[in-house]
Amino acid sequence: IAALREVGPADPDCENDSDGTFNVGGLLAQTGDLGEILGAPQAAGATLAVEDINAAGGVNGQPMGYDPKDSGDADPDLATPAVNEHLQAGVDAVLGASASQISSNQIEAIIGECTIMFSPSNTGPVFTTYDDNDLYFRTAAADILQGRVIAQLAIDEGMENAVIMARQDPYGEGLLTYIE
Repeated sequence: IAALREVGPADPDCENDSDGTFNVGGLLAQTGDLGEILGAPQAAGATLAVEDINAAGGVNGQPMGYDPKDSGDADPDLATPAVNEHLQAGVDAVLGASASQISSNQIEAIIGECTIMFSPSNTGPVFTTYDDNDLYFRTAAADILQGRVIAQLAIDEGMENAVIMARQDPYGEGLLTYIE
């Protein structure tokens, strides 16, 4: 896909002092629209991962720390104070945000502190080529890929005409752009 860039080896330009414990600050939606849809499954996945890692001996022999906080939706802004608390606490990574819009609003603060940002659900195409100093990661496929897959599925099913209804927000409009 032309919009995806080739990535080389990670080369963050950071030097952080470590206390020897891997601490992650959670920034997943617990409230708002995404909190209703993704909140419980994402929280359960994060908790299970921490439990499994610690049961296996932790990270470098130390228990992994995890401090979950609510990213909410854009209004009210719960993410900014949560990110500030995590960064002041010196977390090594931030898990989240759930929404691309919230991650877009927080990424500079997080990577600006040489802290890893890792989202399980950001699909916004902006992150595909974002100048993140190799500190941003996601596990969800970008809208670029999702849109093409949806379009190809429609073609494979023999559809010649389609009406597409999309949410009138950055996610819906972004995905729509890549389906057309």
